Amino acid sequence: MAGLRTTMMLSVGAILVALIGPAASAQSMDDSLTAAFDLCLSPPDSPDAAREVLDDSGWQPSQDATAVALYNAVVAFNFNAADLAYTFTNAGFMAASVLGNSALGPDQVGMELDGYRIAVLGVSEGTPYCVLTGPDQLLTLLERIGFEQTTQQISGVLGQTMGSLPGGHQVAAARFDLAALEPLLMASDLPEDRVSQILSAISPSTVHIAYSEGSE
Repeated sequence: MAGLRTTMMLSVGAILVALIGPAASAQSMDDSLTAAFDLCLSPPDSPDAAREVLDDSGWQPSQDATAVALYNAVVAFNFNAADLAYTFTNAGFMAASVLGNSALGPDQVGMELDGYRIAVLGVSEGTPYCVLTGPDQLLTLLERIGFEQTTQQISGVLGQTMGSLPGGHQVAAARFDLAALEPLLMASDLPEDRVSQILSAISPSTVHIAYSEGSE
């Protein structure tokens, strides 16, 4: 009987882990993403302060998060299905230029979390803005925190939405249909290894948030 009770307790425990674990994990991810959005709506005084907020919310330092996030933003908001080679080559050039040849200093914030990336840029320079990329949960949460859409455009593999968040923050959001994008890339003039690199870097969703001075 003792062995049976132990087995039953273990079985119940496994069921509870299966039922509660994913929900708790999903809530934790929601909390981490909410903290990132909150940070973008109230930019910190310094890059280190931004890192502290994100670190406390489960985000991890990343050397390539800023570049990858910017790359996604340039692709999403300058996408040209008729010239994919230019779209992706130009995106790489522009992302590198913003980080290396612009008014931005070397201390820009980039962090990642389970497929999500955030770049918090321009804090020290007094022109803060954020780029977030990752799964479609980004867009779901964006709606939840009060996003008001003003324009929308859906064309082929890409949907683009413009609007604002409470406080007057201007938002541009984009969603790629990656399953439809892949065959387009494979049929383009891009070499196969380049297509693989692009698909590994492109996220389903990208959100660009421009800080509103009126909320200071």
